[in-house]
Amino acid sequence: LREAGAERLTGARVLLLVGGGDNGGDALLAGALLADRGARVSAAAATDRLHAGAAETARAAGVTLAAAGADAAAAVARFLADAPGAGAALVIDGLTGIGARGPLRRRAAEIKLLIMDVDGVLTDGRIFIRDNGEEIKSFHTLDGHGLKMLQASGVQTAIITGRDAPSVGIRVKQLGINYYFKGISDKRAAYEELRAQAGVEEAECAFVGDDVVDLPVMVRCGLPVAVPDAHWFTLQHAAYITKQAGGAGAVREVCDLIMRAKGTLGAALNEYIK
Repeated sequence: LREAGAERLTGARVLLLVGGGDNGGDALLAGALLADRGARVSAAAATDRLHAGAAETARAAGVTLAAAGADAAAAVARFLADAPGAGAALVIDGLTGIGARGPLRRRAAEIKLLIMDVDGVLTDGRIFIRDNGEEIKSFHTLDGHGLKMLQASGVQTAIITGRDAPSVGIRVKQLGINYYFKGISDKRAAYEELRAQAGVEEAECAFVGDDVVDLPVMVRCGLPVAVPDAHWFTLQHAAYITKQAGGAGAVREVCDLIMRAKGTLGAALNEYIK
């Protein structure tokens, strides 16, 4: 809190992600301290079993506490739905403590194949259609270069999409995407075929999606990822939710996550400052 500058957070919006036990209790006590100093503190609780004393202290200090059941992603989704507007100036993670990063890092370190949806993941989800029926999509260059770096590090890439837009095929060729499944109505079947072609196990696959049609793959792969504006039910099944939105750097964030876990990101970035 000293590093964040508690006094400078007067009037600022603070979000607490609260789990059970001591980690959640610590987050609530930190929130109470910030509320006492004038911050507008809201807590998204991932469990109804909160640290009783800390929860009472937080409420007494004016912390807005909304429980959302047993799922952390649902807690965050409910917070965003109930309290839309400007982002938080500070987010305090009290879900499971720093140990939560361990399982995520281990999962990411195992990834040999990154699979992506297109609309809402590599794009912002909007589709522009010309009078002649041609679809126009917008892609982000950060995502593109991140995919090239990821592939250079030895990780394969793939797309499974329900649509068949020529612009996506062009982008696939530009980026050298290894596998491209288009016009797919059964993503589970395409996923099994893709794994066979790539020679990877489910634990070695990551998938980035945004809607319920992506869940047949997300619930089976080793690292299911959702963009932050994904459908709420999809968010509940994500092991990681990107900070960046679809079409605005979300895929680059996942590429960095995987490369960092594998220990290849630093060397790849240092090549640009030699």
